Amino acid sequence: MLIIARLLKQGWIEQTESDVDKRNKMISITSKGLEALEQQMNKIRNATDIVAGDLTHKDKMELIRILNKLDRFHYPIFCRNIDSKDLIKTVNDEYSFQRN
Repeated sequence: MLIIARLLKQGWIEQTESDVDKRNKMISITSKGLEALEQQMNKIRNATDIVAGDLTHKDKMELIRILNKLDRFHYPIFCRNIDSKDLIKTVNDEYSFQRN
């Protein structure tokens, strides 16, 4: 929420009520926000290249596939908000893991 408030204050996004559910807010980027983003794109691309290291396109696609697989596994566990003191035991009891 603080990030959204900062973006609104800068005029980089605008917020409107949802037509479907008045409790929800819709945000969209403004032309001023697009300009600010464009000014940072070279730095963003440079950071992306550094993070990706020397991975090939194929390597990157495989990494995305594996990370998505892990996300699909962990998300239902995360959503249960298991107390941290019980987390390892609960997950270990409910899932059987084969160690390599």
